[in-house]
Amino acid sequence: EWVDIRGEIGATYQARRLDRTTPFRRKARTGSCIAWSNEVKITVIMPPISKAGPDQTRNSDEFIMSGNIPERGQGQWSVVTGLAQISEPSNPYTRVKLLSGAGTSAKLEWVINDGLNAPSGNAVTIRYERETSVSVSQSVQPAGPYHIGQTVSFEVLVNNGGHGKAIDLGLKYGLSAGMEEVAEITSDKGEVVYDASGKRLEWRIGELPKGGQVKLAFRVTLKAAGAQIGTAEVRGATTDSVQEISGTELKLNVGPVPLLVPNVITPNGDGHNDRFVIRGLSTYTAAELRIFNRWQQLMYESKSYQNDWDGGSLNAGTYYYHLRAKRPDGTWVEQRGWLYIKR
Repeated sequence: EWVDIRGEIGATYQARRLDRTTPFRRKARTGSCIAWSNEVKITVIMPPISKAGPDQTRNSDEFIMSGNIPERGQGQWSVVTGLAQISEPSNPYTRVKLLSGAGTSAKLEWVINDGLNAPSGNAVTIRYERETSVSVSQSVQPAGPYHIGQTVSFEVLVNNGGHGKAIDLGLKYGLSAGMEEVAEITSDKGEVVYDASGKRLEWRIGELPKGGQVKLAFRVTLKAAGAQIGTAEVRGATTDSVQEISGTELKLNVGPVPLLVPNVITPNGDGHNDRFVIRGLSTYTAAELRIFNRWQQLMYESKSYQNDWDGGSLNAGTYYYHLRAKRPDGTWVEQRGWLYIKR
């Protein structure tokens, strides 16, 4: 029989699944005589277990890996995702350089192969994050289109997306010449000073913790046509004195005031509606006006209309106008409609 294996009396024995090296021997009994066989040892080589170490986040693009040393066989590092350079792929403690810059990551795998069992692999993620990662964004309401004389609301957000505290944060916001009457200035923290002569807001924020966000809000009135630009730049530092700079620009294409053309004039000298006054016309660079009767005969024409036509000698009745106005960007807008002269 096989020693310590009950019920196994045959000449052969198939061993159970073994998890360690095990010796075997067989005992033969004849009457009171016992004989022992030589010992048979089954050596079990367990599959390798790979350990790549914990995920790493650093304020640097260089990392030192911490894979486990193989008991048998050899280990090999490889890049699974991302861009990284491995100095010594077979060294469990190799140096790795992340090539894609701050704010990115890569996944590496440490694989051990002993030549007998299936290879064992384990992955680890390395991430390069600055101690602070300060960013600024801005938005404006309403969304547009914009015209001269309109009041709009700005919102500026400053975020710290890094894994450390930002200190000495400050923001400068520059306004184009056509942005005036800055009002209703509010901020989540710190002090905001408006320099009207320099068309600039200065916001002293101070500290901003990891994941922190603060907001600056204000209103401006658009006083000129064309591209009006608001520029935000935030500056600060990390606790190890690394400078952080981020900026953003928001451009509003401001047009002239929408034209409002009257349908009735009463040229009776009472000072009310005596002239054909088109509201918003002064915000255009040029204007042409033609007046026709119901038979499409031209009754009046001006190549440089200045809101000064009072109907002339035309009789009371219905007429038709054709207006062309030139925007500051050089394009023309046309409007047609009817006009009633009441005397």
